[in-house]
Amino acid sequence: MRISKETLEALQAQGIKVRWYPEETFKEHWDNCYEQQRKGYIDYYKDTVGDRLGDLFKTMADLEKRAEEHAEMTTNSKALNRYDAPVLYVSYGDRTFAKKENVKSKEITVEYVQKLVERDKKAFSGAYGDFARKMEQLLKSHGIGRNFCIYPTTYGIGVWLFCNFSADADIKRVDSILNEQGIEFRNEYSEAQWVWRYIVSKAEANRLKIDKA
Repeated sequence: MRISKETLEALQAQGIKVRWYPEETFKEHWDNCYEQQRKGYIDYYKDTVGDRLGDLFKTMADLEKRAEEHAEMTTNSKALNRYDAPVLYVSYGDRTFAKKENVKSKEITVEYVQKLVERDKKAFSGAYGDFARKMEQLLKSHGIGRNFCIYPTTYGIGVWLFCNFSADADIKRVDSILNEQGIEFRNEYSEAQWVWRYIVSKAEANRLKIDKA
């Protein structure tokens, strides 16, 4: 994947920011993320539970094993071997979305990114956009504002796993919110397994529960 300096500058002038990890640094990026997740998980729980470590893990080895499992989940072992499939991150306004690019030699143009942005805007307009905004209101009512790791979508709610050492806690938090309100949903991974999706039912009875939540 290639993006010229001129393309980046032209997009920035339109209020669109593009980030990506060049192929030559992609493997290093993933490996660093894995280690950050492993260490971050350990530090997070040490800071959170303090002397009560034994209540959750009998030994430090148990904690380190769980940290490795967490790092494996949040960085995705399958993706670790797909260094030729970088991801394009596009931001505009308060929205950021990711687009996986499978073609290594692809030249990213201004027109291509503009089409991605227009497609994203269209997805958040009309009935689907209204549903996403209701999901946003539901999260806000439970103290979750603009949050890159937990965010509303047209299908329900997404929890970002990649390089998120609090992913376990985020998942439990969303589980709790939906279950407490009796909102029906199912879960699935995104294609690249970087997001844990909450596919919320759009049935009328479920919509009423969301409106009342």
